[in-house]
Amino acid sequence: STILGGGPGNVRLAFRCKTNRTFADSDSRNSGYTSFGRGAVLIDDVTVDLGAGAVVIGDFEGAEQGGVNSIDNRFDAAAPPGVNTVNNWRSTGKPPGEYIHVEALSNLTYNDLCGPPNSPARNCNIGGLVLTVGNHDDGENAGDSRFTAFREISQTVLSPTINLVPGPAGVANSMGISATIRNASDDIIQFYDMYAGMFNLFFSGETWVFGSMSYPAIQPNGAEIWGQPNFPAFIVFNPEPQCFTDLEGFADNGTPLRTSRAGGIPDSLRIFLGHQQQCFRFAISLGCNSNEGGYFDNATVAFVDLPGTPGQASASSTVTLGAVSTDIWQLANDTFPKNETAGLPGTAAFDTTTGLIRTGINTAQATGNANRFDIPGDSSVVVAGNATVSAPDDPALSAVRVDLVFRILPGPGNYQIAAGRNMLPGGQPSGTLLQVPTNQGAAAVSGDASFWGQYMADPGLVSSGSHSGPGGWDHLVWNSCRMDTT
Repeated sequence: STILGGGPGNVRLAFRCKTNRTFADSDSRNSGYTSFGRGAVLIDDVTVDLGAGAVVIGDFEGAEQGGVNSIDNRFDAAAPPGVNTVNNWRSTGKPPGEYIHVEALSNLTYNDLCGPPNSPARNCNIGGLVLTVGNHDDGENAGDSRFTAFREISQTVLSPTINLVPGPAGVANSMGISATIRNASDDIIQFYDMYAGMFNLFFSGETWVFGSMSYPAIQPNGAEIWGQPNFPAFIVFNPEPQCFTDLEGFADNGTPLRTSRAGGIPDSLRIFLGHQQQCFRFAISLGCNSNEGGYFDNATVAFVDLPGTPGQASASSTVTLGAVSTDIWQLANDTFPKNETAGLPGTAAFDTTTGLIRTGINTAQATGNANRFDIPGDSSVVVAGNATVSAPDDPALSAVRVDLVFRILPGPGNYQIAAGRNMLPGGQPSGTLLQVPTNQGAAAVSGDASFWGQYMADPGLVSSGSHSGPGGWDHLVWNSCRMDTT
């Protein structure tokens, strides 16, 4: 009656817990406190005094749905007699939605640029049951279509534990991992196939990420626990709806396994794949909450050795090249005729147009809406790691260079009109090759200052073949040029 101000009636007792996500058992704050995995709050022996002495109304020793004062979430209309809000505790907390789930690919949206799931042109092996990041109960949307706040999401799926402790004397354990396997001298690499239908970041706000968790890690109070998810310092997106295989080295990405074990090799390992939708951060409006699909399959871990490492199967070799990679939008796309002179289409002078070669990346400033300009890139970017070299090979071999290797079939406009020129469909032009189409009096010759003349004289360090075709040019020769290094 004190609570009710002296009047009769019922009182509902509620306990609510709200935690701050930056205070966790694994933090390194000065207190060193840990709940040892028990959680933020423990409630027991709830006692009330109705005027006749203290009475325990919640010791939670019995089973759920075990009678008076037990937790029983069966609502009155469907509950057996005696189960109601007066006699029972209700657990009303609702966990966040669990979106990443297993689904048959045949039930999901799939618009791969390379064809259907059974197409031989695909660059992946996704199929059957896959992990999808969509909300199954909401049409596989990336978030919750009902509430804007529920579209800012971050979710992960963790693999089963991989036992990295070898058997006696380093032999393979029950998972087939021996000491020589786990002691990877190059890197531990996460492989997976994926379909990136929704991950056009600047139109949908969708990204994915990957990483690892290791056991053990040590808290400030000395307790050994699983370490936190080890995220890379970046997020990943892919603007095209395509299926591909991704290979990500933990050390190569600056996220080596983090453990308290000496030598940096944990006892146990988990890998994870994550999905984030950040419409607010990237000012996405129309494309937010995409249902175009994001699927993972064939998640794998590889333990990779450096050639020449004693005790490894690759010890007979002493030089290995670093990885070379690029993004699909860094590659040259369709080429269109280009000339600053108006009115050329439909005339003989249309032959003088050159090729406008651009990449698939839009370099215009992001606007977050459909009004963004379209400025295709004019440079391709490739990432290449240096080689690893050990004796007796020359240490200078460790520095690598990247060359662009290419072939060119000149168009009719590159040949002199007066000398006669023709080109059969699907064939090679014949005649006198010009230095530039706009100067009919200057033929290209080996060694001159023109583009053609330079490659006639020297096709490049890693070229194949020599130029001896019509006008001194052979369209089947592979030319090469060194790419700028940054």
